[in-house]
Amino acid sequence: MAPHFRRKNAIIQFNLMVVGFAGLGKTSFLRTFCDTLNVKKAEQREVPQLRGPVEKTTKSYSMTFDIEEEGEKISLTIVDTPGFTDDFSLDKQLYSVLNYLEDQFDYTLVEQTKVKRNPKAVDNQIHACLYFIDPSRRSLSPSDIRILKKLTTRVNVIPVIAKADILTITQREHLKKTILKDIFETNRIKIYGYPENEDEPLDASRPQTASSFGRPGTGRTDGIINGPLSVRSGNGPLSVTSGNRSAEEDEDEEDLGSEKNLSEKNGLGLGQGASASEEEEEEEDEDDDSEALYRKKLPFCLVSFEDFENEVPLIMDHVTGVPIRGRTFPWGAINVLNPDHCDFSGLRQVLLITHRKIFKDLTVEKYYEQYRTEKLLARKASRMLSENVKKKVLDEIKNI
Repeated sequence: MAPHFRRKNAIIQFNLMVVGFAGLGKTSFLRTFCDTLNVKKAEQREVPQLRGPVEKTTKSYSMTFDIEEEGEKISLTIVDTPGFTDDFSLDKQLYSVLNYLEDQFDYTLVEQTKVKRNPKAVDNQIHACLYFIDPSRRSLSPSDIRILKKLTTRVNVIPVIAKADILTITQREHLKKTILKDIFETNRIKIYGYPENEDEPLDASRPQTASSFGRPGTGRTDGIINGPLSVRSGNGPLSVTSGNRSAEEDEDEEDLGSEKNLSEKNGLGLGQGASASEEEEEEEDEDDDSEALYRKKLPFCLVSFEDFENEVPLIMDHVTGVPIRGRTFPWGAINVLNPDHCDFSGLRQVLLITHRKIFKDLTVEKYYEQYRTEKLLARKASRMLSENVKKKVLDEIKNI
């Protein structure tokens, strides 16, 4: 594959939202997740919700971190939401989340319709949403199903099992299989990982290859940002160039075109073509492996570290004597970063490394385009209805 060129100080934007019923440890998870980030600016860790005793989230808030993962600079924004309550107010709470997601699409639509677009506009769309599932249940509740069906029309949803430390290994595996069956077979909820091809088997225990997953095309969406990303409730523009192209993609193509011409002049075109094909095959194999691993872990079982008064998330492993991030029990300790204990590290890898670009591409190519089409059709229908009503009124006036 031809070398990929990126602007020297390019910052990739990625936006994550957490959603679920109250009391499932969403804020505790965010504390654990944020503690593992390689944050470049120390002051960005001074978020009130990450300090002191864990308190109930009563209103949505966001926090932004400039981090680095495998040599890539990322502006990561995390949106925490109040927990749902399973009563008459559930629909109102759900639509509040959906309205937030749609607001971000609206800013994109407004920016796209401008004659002169803002080159410094930032991407506020939510690229992935973690949905927390109650571990005390033995399957998805009717409320879970209703929420998931709504959310999956607007965002990439990743189901996770909260507080997995209360489950034995056998209980955990049984719950995973039951949830996957509820999602893929019984209710056909199109979370990320649902086969786009209707002919694909929906066997929850069968690993799928990349070709069977909802994957975007080759369009790039990693925009060039010259500052940190800031998501505010109901605020923030987004610039997406026509045809789902970003400024970075245009520059990449110019650089690649120049490199191609230079290679052809030096007589290197043929050899590079052969090696490019091999590298593309290797990348496809890696994608298949990452998708198979994702499917194997789904839904991710999460455990958060204990909340300490001194705000130091380290505990002592009684067996090894090594300080770890985790939880202590009379029989031992759970290390949240140990993949044998829970799926936290696997989920972190999916969000920040292996699937980040896939989530971003799908957000624009699938969810935004779907919303944009619905919006434009609604406007057209409203305009036609207004014209018909106007004509009818005029006809009635003439008949008077």
